[in-house]
Amino acid sequence: MKICILVALYNQALVKTLQRLYEDYKNNVQLFLYNDGVLLLNDPLFVELAKSMKTTICSVSADERNIRKNDTVIFGSLYDLSTMVSKADKLISLTRES
Repeated sequence: MKICILVALYNQALVKTLQRLYEDYKNNVQLFLYNDGVLLLNDPLFVELAKSMKTTICSVSADERNIRKNDTVIFGSLYDLSTMVSKADKLISLTRES
């Protein structure tokens, strides 16, 4: 089963949740970071996790938050997200805190 995860928020507890999802689904997880989700790249634990899974981030969101390009993730666009969603069996959307 292919899982696409959209992350549009930032909090440190999120990294543990993403680690558990990756452990459960391994190479079938694709991650897209959008809005404040790109701030996860400032967390060293997340950077290590991002190396293990296919991670794409919105380049516009990254530019707005002064995230520099690096080799850990793919800098893409919402078009990449739509492609990921269309190929996934399930979408998990982490878009706001309650």
